[in-house]
This record gives sequence, C-alpha cells and structure tokens, in this order.
Amino acid sequence: MAQHDYNIANDGAAAVRSDINNALSAIVSNNSGATEPSTMFAYQYWYDTSTNILKQRNSANDAWISIFELDQTGDLVADLTTTDLTVSRALTNSAMRLIPGHVENLSMSLSAGVLTLKGGDGNDLSATNPAYVCTLSNVTDGKPILHTITSNQTLTEGDIDNNLLGFLTSVAVPTDVTLGVYLVANDSDASPTFMISRNLFAKITPAAANIGAPDDSVADAFGDFFSFSNIDEATYNGNACELVGLIRAQMDATDAWTIQALDNEKDGFGKKPKCEEGDWEFISKSEASTDASIDIALPIQYKSFKIVMDGIDADTSGGDLYLRFSNDNGATFETTSYIYEHARIVGGSQTNNSASSASQILIAENDRANGDGIYGEIILYNTDDASNNTYLTSRSTHTGTGGTAYNYETHLGARRGANEITDAVRFLFSSGNVQGGKFYLYGMKETT
Repeated sequence: MAQHDYNIANDGAAAVRSDINNALSAIVSNNSGATEPSTMFAYQYWYDTSTNILKQRNSANDAWISIFELDQTGDLVADLTTTDLTVSRALTNSAMRLIPGHVENLSMSLSAGVLTLKGGDGNDLSATNPAYVCTLSNVTDGKPILHTITSNQTLTEGDIDNNLLGFLTSVAVPTDVTLGVYLVANDSDASPTFMISRNLFAKITPAAANIGAPDDSVADAFGDFFSFSNIDEATYNGNACELVGLIRAQMDATDAWTIQALDNEKDGFGKKPKCEEGDWEFISKSEASTDASIDIALPIQYKSFKIVMDGIDADTSGGDLYLRFSNDNGATFETTSYIYEHARIVGGSQTNNSASSASQILIAENDRANGDGIYGEIILYNTDDASNNTYLTSRSTHTGTGGTAYNYETHLGARRGANEITDAVRFLFSSGNVQGGKFYLYGMKETT
C-alpha cells in the first residue's frame, strides 16, 4: 500500500531517488490505502483497502467513482454493481439477443386443442411485452437477425388434420411423437412465422412443396414443415430456421392430430414430456456386456419404479435371474428376508415356487445360454417408506430350451420382510454373467 503527492521536490540525490521510488510504488498499487490520497488528480485511481473497491477520480476532481469490488479471499470480482456503478440489464440482454438461437420471453399454452405461443410470463405478447428470437440471416450468410414477436401465435389441431408431416403413409402414429417448433422468416428476413416439423435438427426449411399451411388442400399436405399461419411457401423455402421448442403430438388412423404440451425448460418450452402424478417418467438405461451383475440406482424423488427388461441373457446355461435390494445407495445389497410367490407357465402347465426367507428374489428361471433373452417388466412399490416393506410385482417371458415353440411366462409377487427404504437394486444370474440386454428405468412421482 502506497500513496504519493506526485511532486518530486528538489533535494539530494538519495532523497530524490527515494521520492521517485515512493511515487512509483503508489502508481503500481493504484494509490491503495484505507483513506483517500491527500493529493488527488482528475482520473486518478485509488484502491480503497477498507472496502476492497477500486475507484477513479472524476473529471472535475471533486468525487470518486466506484468501479468494482474485489474479493481478496476468493481472488475474484465480488460485485460489478456498487453505489456508483450499475451494469445495464438492457445492455446485457441486447448483447444476448444477437446470439443465434437466443429465445426470450416466449411460452406455450394448450387449451381446447389450440396451441398458443405467448409471453414468458403468461401474458399476451405485445409491443410492450415482446418475445425475441435470433436466427441467421436469409440474405447474408452468418449475420444474426433479431426477430421481435409482438402478438400471440396460434395453431389449431384441426389445421393439421390430414397432414402427414413427413410420414410416408396414412397410418396411426405411436403416442408421443415429438415435433419441433421453429421460427422461420421470409427471403428478406421479415414477416417471421412459426412452423412445426418432425425434423428436430433442421437448419434450413425444405422446398416449398414440402411446406404446408392451414389453407392448403390435403393433396399438397405431405410436407415436412407446417406453418402456424397462411403463407406464400415459395418465400419461406430454403431459409434459416431456429428451433425454439418441442411439442408432442398423436395422429390416429383417420389422420386426425392431437397436440400435447411439454414441461417448461427453455423460456416456456420443454425438452421432455411433463411428468404428471401417476405418469411414468424415463430415468435411465443400463446395458449389460458380460457383467457379473447390473446395479441400478433409484432416485429418491420417485415413489415407485418400473424396470423394463429387454433381452436380458446369461452366458451360462441354467442360470436363473435374481434381484436384490439396497438401502445404502448400492454400497451393499441385502441377502436376507426376501419373501415371494413365483409362478411359471410353460406348455399349458404351471409350476409354483415360493420362499419365506430367501437371500434374493427369483425373477425368471432361464435354462438357456446366449439365447433370445428375458423380456418383461418389474414394478417396485413403496421404495421411499422406511417404516414399511418394499413390494414388487413382475411379469416376464423367454423362449424355452433349444428355441422350442414354448414360451416361459413368469408371474411374481414379492417383498422384503424388513422396514427400510430401497434406493438401488442389483440383477444377477445364479451362475455366469449378464451377457447382454438392456434395463430401462422409469419412475413415478407422488406429486408433480
């Protein structure tokens, strides 16, 4: 810490040199000190060690302007907003808005089959409450263009009925087809419109013949893109487009569409289906590759779980598939007190197997090695309740010995006779490794 009046007085050589060194020390330390320098100059810096704020003298030399506060413990800038300095939010937003892909103040609502794009706060878009979307220019490649949306945009389910949106034939489409919501401007970067598309990775729009609109006839409604509003498709083809969100939709056998909302994740738009109470939400996939066992964590925010088994196979003939519970996040797996009733049906006959105090739960008796694998699902209940048992039901199937026409069908009800939570499970075969197959984990929340 050093301060100086920056006046080198006439004196002997040693004294002058000392005075110059003191002045240089003041310069390199930004005139640091707990109190302001006794002699001050316009535009002079002063690091106030009592507050750790760097200040600069104003042009009139009658006040200090605080620039920023430093955190000397964490070695970082602690605050850019002090009594005298405020970083403008409008300036920050203006810079962000010029980044292609930026979406601001845009949300989605769905009511009575009408999808509405409105303000991020749920209010209508207007001149005083606009949305912003930045795309690349259609006129000059690489130039960002900021589009200001000042009115709500709507799409009605009936508008897209009989439009296949890129599907090849007029057939029913599985539930939860994901469609992208895009913003597209015309050839002169004006009059932006929103479109939906089955293509989730588009950078430019397709040919005009592959763009549909509400006023189109069914004959030319096989387009990959479909506009919210009636447009001249020729002025919107081959143009830059920006994905601003996702919706999901379902088409029935009569080519009638049902639009379904997604949860908010990006300025009012979602990236995955909203998990309502009672819905299964995908969590994770575990794929086996000659593993001694497969351990699956059960996140605590879910009350019940479903595990789908897809082709689970052993590398040793005669290995049965078992399951164990953990209550310490998979550090250990319990080997006592499992209770189950197990029924296997093959060739019209049923055999039963039960246990009142087993070391693990028998999921399926698999008498084939490197076969087609075990398929089915397991549901776990009450996993989050430390005062009760965890319960399990399972139903699975696999091919019989040597690939005969018989299918083994297994039904199971089980629990562990100990009051504790279950936060992980382990799959293993009684002999050999888990050669292959996938486990898909889904969870159910008690509340959204």
